[in-house]
Amino acid sequence: LPPDVVNASQLVAYQPNLHNGAAFLKPHLDQPLHEGFGKVIVTVAIHGGGATIILLEKDENGVTEQGEQHQRSWRFHLNQGEAYVLSGRARNLCLHGVIADNLSGVRESLNLRFGIHSLAEAKSEIFDHWPASECPNLEDCVPYSSA
Repeated sequence: LPPDVVNASQLVAYQPNLHNGAAFLKPHLDQPLHEGFGKVIVTVAIHGGGATIILLEKDENGVTEQGEQHQRSWRFHLNQGEAYVLSGRARNLCLHGVIADNLSGVRESLNLRFGIHSLAEAKSEIFDHWPASECPNLEDCVPYSSA
């Protein structure tokens, strides 16, 4: 992890998540200039049953030579008291989602968000790779730090 980003002086937010019985968080890409800010995000499973974390990444152009959709994927299990970190390619170029082990139980987590993307960083690290992002007119997007 980059020590210039993951240190106490770069912690910009801590976000408690009360999942309210939701057993599934569909795979998504965080919007770095809006609610998904943070160059590095650390998620700690605070309370409740475990969960499976899923990461999905398209290849360079999203299709195989045979014209089929291609997606690399990873998954790992997270128990109460454990944490995971998303940064770099895993944070910027992969969709991420969650499937809870206990489909009806209480689950709580805590996100720690480190660093803020500048407009130029968001464009080069994320938006250039996701042309169908929710912010197609990048010049209209305003980082939280400028609002």
